[in-house]
Amino acid sequence: QVYALSGTSLVNKGTIIVNDSRFFISPGAPSNVSFTTSDGLFNWNNSGNLPDPISSTFKDLTISTSCSYASDLTISGNLIVNANFSPSTAGLNLTFSGSSGQSISGTGVLNIKKLTLNNSDGLTLSCDTINIDEFMESTTGAFNQNTNIVLKSDASTRDGLIKINNESDYTYTSGNFIVEKEFTATQHGYRMISSPVKGSTLADVDDEFIFCGITDVPLHPASNNFNIADCGNSHNVLTYNESSDDYTSVTTVNQSISSANGTLIYTSSGSYNLIMGGERSPNFDDISYSVTTNGGGYNLVSN
Repeated sequence: QVYALSGTSLVNKGTIIVNDSRFFISPGAPSNVSFTTSDGLFNWNNSGNLPDPISSTFKDLTISTSCSYASDLTISGNLIVNANFSPSTAGLNLTFSGSSGQSISGTGVLNIKKLTLNNSDGLTLSCDTINIDEFMESTTGAFNQNTNIVLKSDASTRDGLIKINNESDYTYTSGNFIVEKEFTATQHGYRMISSPVKGSTLADVDDEFIFCGITDVPLHPASNNFNIADCGNSHNVLTYNESSDDYTSVTTVNQSISSANGTLIYTSSGSYNLIMGGERSPNFDDISYSVTTNGGGYNLVSN
């Protein structure tokens, strides 16, 4: 345990490794005891909440044991996550605002509500996994994905998202990019499904939906899918054909549900948690489609 007299200010310009959660926050410590670590490395190696330095600013921060943070944090150097690092409440923001290239690395999992990049030299993402509950945003600089990223979804909260100024602000190098979407259908009907991950097909949602008439998937009882003859000869996966003003039955699991392709799937009522994506890039490309008014004039384009 670290004790200090009233008015003590600890300035870290080297390396501090903390193995005890009673670091400057013991019950007997004066309220005006503080520490600064905006010029050094701070290694937090216990399960207590990460302490809040002056201005909530770290230079280099290493998380060696699973723990939480309870305030907005600014990091001017690099973050190494070798355990689970999580916010304790909604709305907390991690801001990366260095003057040279920064990174998030390590063998652990970073759970974030918000992350803001304000560094023209960019941020490399290369820890094991980054779970995004609310959003990850670039106000200045580019993200370089070299890890697994999951946009989380919950029926009671908004979905995770990534916000950038233009497509050059995001570079995919490696790792899985996964998008979750949880929703509750109150009645039977068609759901309009699309994925923001490049290369997504119906195979991404085969576990979540029942297909009728898809010929290249395992059929019941080996899976939850059915032969067209067992579905009253009706396909439950459709696309809209504008030129004929009619719907086209889909018969292959390789049907694209990305790059703005809209696909309709008839499902029962109930709760669903779609998991779309894989070892491929999110789609930030500009996509152009000619919109005409053939037939009824309907155009289903996802975003």
